[in-house]
This record gives sequence, structure tokens and C-alpha cells, in this order.
Amino acid sequence: MTSQLALMNSMAVALASDSAVTIGSKTFDGVKKIFRLDSNPKIGIMISNVANYIPCNVSWERVIGLFDLSIKKEFSTVEECVQKFKKFVSDEKVLSPNTENSISLQFDLINFVERMIRPEQKRQFQEAIKQMPGDIFTEFEGLESHVGKSIDAKIEALHEVIVGLKEDLSADDEFEHKRLMKINSETVKDASEIFCEKHDITKSQGKKIFSIMAYHLCSQPSLEKRYNWRDFTNVVIAGFGSNQITPELHELKVGAVIDDRVGAFYNADVHSIRIPSSLKDTGDLENLGDGNWSASAFIIPYAQVDEIQNILNGVHPEFQRNFLQTQIPTNLVETITQKIVPKIGEITGVGPSTLAKIVESITSSNQDLEDAIRNEIDEGRRYWAARTRRQNFRNSTRNMDPIQLSKFAKKIVTIEAEVAYYSNQRNRSVGGEIVVAYITMEDGLIFVE
Repeated sequence: MTSQLALMNSMAVALASDSAVTIGSKTFDGVKKIFRLDSNPKIGIMISNVANYIPCNVSWERVIGLFDLSIKKEFSTVEECVQKFKKFVSDEKVLSPNTENSISLQFDLINFVERMIRPEQKRQFQEAIKQMPGDIFTEFEGLESHVGKSIDAKIEALHEVIVGLKEDLSADDEFEHKRLMKINSETVKDASEIFCEKHDITKSQGKKIFSIMAYHLCSQPSLEKRYNWRDFTNVVIAGFGSNQITPELHELKVGAVIDDRVGAFYNADVHSIRIPSSLKDTGDLENLGDGNWSASAFIIPYAQVDEIQNILNGVHPEFQRNFLQTQIPTNLVETITQKIVPKIGEITGVGPSTLAKIVESITSSNQDLEDAIRNEIDEGRRYWAARTRRQNFRNSTRNMDPIQLSKFAKKIVTIEAEVAYYSNQRNRSVGGEIVVAYITMEDGLIFVE
């Protein structure tokens, strides 16, 4: 993982990134993640997640270098640079997808099914048995087959769900699935065979694994802005075009090619500085739709997003997901029900029959009550994060000069990298030198020592 941040106000963009990359179980420092375009020095590119262009496994440093050499004129806008970059990478012959593209998708498909059915539990069980004295399988006849059957049961259950989903496909969706499978059938076949060999899955179950993988690939071929089931690179392109007096920042998700018509690139968010429309416009974040956002200033974390969001918003996203949105609403409803029912039963004239009807009415409304509590908590969280704490950071950022902006970006990434290093992370996936650069219309991209 990487720790990165982009800060932007009307004067400049600041990009900050750690310089560590994890390959397998090893972490290497000194990896370049921020790039300056010599042909357009007022535009910079920052990458995170996968360090290579996945369809052909070529380093992004080389890909961006080739693009830079191909540019013959200054871009009038950052948007023009983004479109030219996507077209160049997609059309350049030396960057055409090769077997690396299929290998990446196979890896992703295998990981997806492993997360769903947890077949490694069988291997872990067998390893544990080996450490025990005596012949456990003889002593407890049928134990090994029971473990195998539990894996089979998970495959059966997941396959049953997939069969139901396939039956519900519209004619258009069914046609689209068939089209994508013509492109990716060999990839899915290879992935399912490797999975079955790795986990000792029978041929009959192997057909179901193939069906599960095929449906998943065809039903979720795109890269989304937030959650993704497959590997990708997050690409940030930011700065000034020749016709722009305020900066702009574009995000792209880039992964393996599943659909030839779409390619490897998927648009994410676009951030632009908003000129105040009136005295009442305080520069708050505004959603313009279709992934376009405007504000007086931006603080945008990448990779290790949860920890940076915790610093900026004062609420950890994991706490929000696991407690604010799930356990707390459920537990509150249960607690309220347990407290209020005995009190109602004490009211004169409320007998057992009436009380039973009241309890039934409350119980049947549990989901509505949970939703109401959940919505109220979410409203409070969003107001606190966006309108109070985060807005205070945004207001400070709005008035910073490029050097201040760079120092602030570096400080946040440094704190996040330290948190990630000393928390429960199993390996040091962030770290190394924190590299910072700012981009202005006057100076272009400048790396800060």
C-alpha cells in the first residue's frame, strides 16, 4: 500500500507520497510515484496501488516517459492532457495487452473465489492435524471428509446463488455476458483450473467454479471509484493547462482489459476550484454530478485512505462501517425495546394481550427504527466531517501559499505513514522518503526538498 495526498487551492496543487512499494513479502524504498511532464511542466502525474501498467506489466515511469516524449505541444487544459494520455496508452503498440493481462485477471478471479469460500481452511486444518500426535483421522473416522464437504457446501451455495442471478438476467445483460465471455473464456478457464488444482477441488465442482468466476467477471467488469475486486492503479493528473488560471485534478482507475470496447481506463472523480458565486458561498464541497466536484480548496487522500480520513474527519471509516452503520443502530433498537416494554406493561389497563400486540408492533417496526437511527447518525457524521472539522482544514488550505501547502501535505502523509507502520499492519507497506511537489502556473512542477 501507499500513503498519498493531494492538496489544491486556487494558487497551486501539492502532491505528497511515500516512496515504498511492496512486492510479495518484501518492501522496497525509493520508488518514484510523482512525475513531471517535461513537455508540459505545469502538469504532474501521481500513481498509487499497482506500480505497473497492468495489461502489459510495464512500469508507469516508462509509460509516462513514452507519453511525455510523444507530446508536441502544450495542453490548453488538464482535461485535454487526460484524454491524450488515455488515447496514447491505449493505442501505443508497445503497450498492447499481452499474456500479462490474462495472468492479472486470473490472479484476481482466484483471489475473489478464495475470499468467498475460504478453501485454505482445509489446508490449515490438515497442517494443524500433522502437528498432533497419533493418527487423528483413524481415531475420528470421517473427520477429513467432513472438512472437504464443508468446502463443497460453500461452492454449492455460491453456485446456487449464481444460477439464480443468471436466470434473472435481462436479454441485453445476457447478450453482454456472452460477448464478454467470448473475449475472456480462456482466462476464466485457466483461472478455474489453477484454483481447483491449488485446493484439490474435484472436476464436477470445477465446473461450478468456472461458472462462478465467469458470472462475476461479466457482471462486474468495470473499475469503480471506491471498492474494486481486482488490482488497479490509481492515476492522478493535476495542474494547469495553458488556458487555465486555476488548477484542476483528475483521477483515473487503470486495470487489466476485460472489455476491448472499454480498455484499461475508467474515469473517477474530477476536482476543480470554484469561484465564489456570492458572499454566502463559503467554499464548501459541492457535488456537480457525474463525478465532478467543486470547492474553494481540496484535501484528497489516496491509498491508505481510512487513516488519513480519520485524521481529517475525526471519525475512522472502519468505526463508521462496523459500529455507526451496523452494531449501534441494531443494539439501540434492542435496548430501547427491552427498556420500554416493561414500562408499558406497568401502565394501568394494559393487559398481557394488549402488551403482546404492542411488542409485536414494535418488533415488526425494528427495521424502520434501525434505519431512522442509522440515518440520524449518518447526518450527524456527515455534518461533523464535511461542514465542521473537514471544512476547517479546507478553509486553512484555501489560503496557503505553495510552500505551506507542500509542508501541510508532507506532514499529513508522514503522520499517516507512521500510524500505518506502528499499527496492526503485518508488513511495512508504507514508508521510505516522503516525496513532495507543488505545481503553480508560474513555476510548473517543483519538487520540494
